[in-house]
Amino acid sequence: MMVDSDLKNPIWRNLVLNKVQVNLNCLAAKILISRWQLALRNDSSEKQIEKAILELFELYTKDQNFPNVKKDLALLLKN
Repeated sequence: MMVDSDLKNPIWRNLVLNKVQVNLNCLAAKILISRWQLALRNDSSEKQIEKAILELFELYTKDQNFPNVKKDLALLLKN
C-alpha cells in the first residue's frame, strides 16, 4: 500500500513536468500525464504543479490493485 511519504517522491513531479520518460502500462495514467504536461505549458505555477502531482498520485493510490498500475508502481517507486 502506498503511503503519504510516497507523494514526496520526485518521480511524480518529474512525470508531470516531462523531465523523465517512462514506458507506463496504465492507460489512464498516460492520458492524465499528457493532459497535465499540456496544461503546465500554459500555467506552470507551483500550485498547478502540486495539483497535477496530487491527481496523478491519487490515481495510482486508488487503482493500486490493478495489474498495470502495480507494474507502473514497481517501476516508478522501485519496490
